[in-house]
Amino acid sequence: MTVSTKRGRRRIRAAHAVRERVQRERAEFTSAYGRATTTPERFYAAAKALFRAVASKKALPNPADAERRVETVTGLLVQLADELLTAQETKADNTIRAEQKRIERRERRRNRECRTHQERPAGPLPAA
Repeated sequence: MTVSTKRGRRRIRAAHAVRERVQRERAEFTSAYGRATTTPERFYAAAKALFRAVASKKALPNPADAERRVETVTGLLVQLADELLTAQETKADNTIRAEQKRIERRERRRNRECRTHQERPAGPLPAA
């Protein structure tokens, strides 16, 4: 057996291994995505599949193109993460302010009621 024949057989075995891995990962993705009932679950299934697909650059047919596309998706994800986190922070700030105002109103009302009870004269009310 020549060196080129051995090399060719190694490449064939490696290609079979890649194909089996890809088929297994595709089946896992399809199953996880199909089971997902919420948007975050579907996102996680897709992100996990994407991560696993680009983890092995040697198996990609065009690594430069794949890397460019992954960079584009990554940029969009960073932008989305920033928007979502900003929105969550704003909502939390609004909730804090609203609750603080509600507590202050309740305390003012309670203080007013306490003063009203203290200002009443003690003893029986005068007859009219």
